[in-house]
Amino acid sequence: MHRAYRDLEQAGVVAGRPGIGTFVVATTSPGATPEQLRELSVELRRWVDRARGAGLDEEGIAALIAATMDVGPDIFSGAQ
Repeated sequence: MHRAYRDLEQAGVVAGRPGIGTFVVATTSPGATPEQLRELSVELRRWVDRARGAGLDEEGIAALIAATMDVGPDIFSGAQ
C-alpha cells in the first residue's frame, strides 16, 4: 500500500500532507510545467499565510479568490 501511494505521489496524481492525509491533486492546464506549478504553489502558500494573517478564514480566502477570478483584480479598487 505504501509503495502504491509513493508511486502515485511521484506521478503527481496525489499529494501527501504530513499529519493530514493524502489527497488527489486537481488537474491543471496542460501549458503549466511541473516546475511552474511548484513555483506557483510556493507563492500561493505565502499569499494564503498573508491572508490568514489579515484575519481571513478558509471560507473568506475561497470567497476572495472566487470573486477575483470572476470579476478581476480591481474588484476592491474602491475599498480603503
